Amino acid sequence: MKKPRTLFLICYLLVCFSVSSETFRISCLEAEYLSNDEALTGKSRLLDTNRSTSSPAEHVILDHPFDVRKYKLDVEPNLDTGYIDATVTIESLSEKKGLNKILLNFVGEWDIKGVTVDGAAANWQHDGEVLSVELGKSLREGKRFSVVISYSGIPGDDPEGNLFSYHTFDVAEGKYANTMFQPYYARYFYPCFDEPSDKAEEGCEVTVTVPKDLTAVSNGLLQSSQVVGDKQVFHYRHTYPIANYLICIAIGPYETIEDDKCGIPVIHYVYPEHKSDAEVDFAQVWKIFTCFSELFGPYPFEKYGMVVIYDDVGWMEHQTMTTISKRGIRGDEYFLYGYAHELSHHWWGNSVTVKDNRDIWLHEGFATYCETLFAVWLFQEFEKQVYNFRINILINYCFKHDLQDLEQGVERNPIYVEDYDMRKSFNFQTGYRKSALLLHMLRWEIGDEDFFRGMKKFYLDNAYGNVTTSDFVEVIESVSKRELDDFFHGWLHIIGYPEYELCSYYTKSKGELKAVVTVHQAQPGKIPIAMTLPIDPDGEGPADAQRQYVPGWWHQYETSVTGRYGAPEIAEEPLLPIRQRQADYAAPTIKAVK
Repeated sequence: MKKPRTLFLICYLLVCFSVSSETFRISCLEAEYLSNDEALTGKSRLLDTNRSTSSPAEHVILDHPFDVRKYKLDVEPNLDTGYIDATVTIESLSEKKGLNKILLNFVGEWDIKGVTVDGAAANWQHDGEVLSVELGKSLREGKRFSVVISYSGIPGDDPEGNLFSYHTFDVAEGKYANTMFQPYYARYFYPCFDEPSDKAEEGCEVTVTVPKDLTAVSNGLLQSSQVVGDKQVFHYRHTYPIANYLICIAIGPYETIEDDKCGIPVIHYVYPEHKSDAEVDFAQVWKIFTCFSELFGPYPFEKYGMVVIYDDVGWMEHQTMTTISKRGIRGDEYFLYGYAHELSHHWWGNSVTVKDNRDIWLHEGFATYCETLFAVWLFQEFEKQVYNFRINILINYCFKHDLQDLEQGVERNPIYVEDYDMRKSFNFQTGYRKSALLLHMLRWEIGDEDFFRGMKKFYLDNAYGNVTTSDFVEVIESVSKRELDDFFHGWLHIIGYPEYELCSYYTKSKGELKAVVTVHQAQPGKIPIAMTLPIDPDGEGPADAQRQYVPGWWHQYETSVTGRYGAPEIAEEPLLPIRQRQADYAAPTIKAVK
């Protein structure tokens, strides 16, 4: 279908201009932001041009008969070399009778100085990928134990995956440093069970020692900062469940900006040269809090903040302390929806966390769609115009890049990728924007009331826990009282977008004219999408469009019509990420007269 992008843009800006000059200014920035393919919404680190063409190493999930309860990390980095001295304490519970050994992901050439279990020296082996720790005794199920590992070295990076364009531990100029661990890079910095399925239910504590003229930032609330000689020691504690990839450290010559409008401590850390611009950019954050709290439930943690890092690419929703690049500060609110994306992750990703990263659309698709929900909330007097404008941009982006990949022979992937190549799952076209369009389609399919009831129920039922796509489907089906497996299966597994061909003929009985409409789902591949289409059966126009459920490759139905004997077509409203193909069918005729 034709997508009138220019018309939507003009109408959107005219509507916003009628509100106020300030709203108009923000809306113009939004239009520029969304229309610019290089303005990478939310996770601006995801640059396809930086992804490796090599095959990733096989993803091996370690045997895991224990439950991590808490991580404690004590780190002293050398900001000139990237070398770290560190100790990690892993407090856990045994989940089987007779547990006598645990396996931890820990990648690199590390100097392991010592390992203890409940205070006693323990035997261990490290092969550069896995750290095996002998517990020295057989533990009963439910028994708590503590493993302490002291080590030093330089954190490495995945030579095969090259998922993101940053390092696991990035240092610069002797005064800047930050960590980035998603999806499986925590193992390059500290020993852990590096899967999102085992959250540390009691949170984490992070202690960082830095030169005394610098500030270290991490998750949770600052417990203390103490000067010791020419060093300063910062101690943070976070008491909520956390996945290990969300633990973070950032170091720099920071100044703070505090926000007292959110009902919890909100502290942002910025470089002095960016502070005045950041005060402008961050002024709307309280509105993001308000929007998502109304839609899904209260903000789930004890504090929030954003920290600017020296790296000019990376954004990441580290729990209670979102990391944004210095490029994300402009002083004109240009990245307001990027801030909304990352803050929404504290509901979708940090509180409700996938068990398996192959379901990452439950984080990234949700957060991308939340940008649109926030825009609608911000300009709620013109909800339909704002919503259609943003969905139109999403569809245009996805269609454009899907077509480019097809023409250039680039491998195209569905939203859900069976293997563990995270470069495919985190693909910006599918894992983010197409996944957001899946939620848009779900909302069209089940209606606004059931959609928002389902989203809120999914969040409240699973806060602080782990989920799969099946969990989401189950909640949506229970709320809508609809069977939606075929809808989700199609949208998650189809490559590209659905394409439809329509034809019809007419019958007339006792003066009543009826159209017999045939709908063919014609895209290549083996997976159809079961979904509802707005079909205009006789070409009279959008006012005559009917909701018609099309369950698979072929569907035929009969409906009473009035007016001319026109060809059926899919209406342009609402905006749907589908294509209507031209088919060589004969013009509709009256098939039978009784």
